Amino acid sequence: MDINELLKHVVEQKASDLHLTVGVPPTIRLKGQLVRLEGPPLKPADTEELTRQVLSEERFELFKKRGEMDVSYSAYGVGRFRTSIYHQRGTIGMVVRVISTEVPQLATLGLPDIISKLS
Repeated sequence: MDINELLKHVVEQKASDLHLTVGVPPTIRLKGQLVRLEGPPLKPADTEELTRQVLSEERFELFKKRGEMDVSYSAYGVGRFRTSIYHQRGTIGMVVRVISTEVPQLATLGLPDIISKLS
């Protein structure tokens, strides 16, 4: 399983997050709803391998000592991501959030009109 391929799918679907948890297939957050991708449930070896693709060996060892780690991750041609890696029930879990490269227009944020006047 390749983390960059999973993240490419997340970006193509315009999802905000990728959740990787042992016992369920990779899951994306799409329009606020969790949607499981097709495929077998992840095994402990799967989530460890995906984590090792995001972290250097040195950082992986630090993660094992700390039990959690937040890092940024870039996939060439795919995008930038904020990654939270943690231990859950004796296994590794990971949540990856897409960092948008586009700055939203003020009008699309749904803020009160007074905000645009102040800015």
